[in-house]
Amino acid sequence: MFVGVLRLVLQIPGARSLKERRKVVKSFKDRVRARLPVSVAEVGDVERHQVATIAVTVVSRESPRVREVLSAATGMASNLSG
Repeated sequence: MFVGVLRLVLQIPGARSLKERRKVVKSFKDRVRARLPVSVAEVGDVERHQVATIAVTVVSRESPRVREVLSAATGMASNLSG
């Protein structure tokens, strides 16, 4: 069994309030969960308006699958538009 953990630090330059930031973070987490077999949680920077730290985890029998899923999550984060 292989466990993969990814820490993403999202930059949200358009967020002027915590409410705007939460909207972007929730949308990202929902999209990742809907498309990938992962667990997603916000793990840091909860009081900063323009930064969010997200953890993504996956468990698989095959390490290439773990890398594939975490790579897909990274790609989704890089295409994030707030």
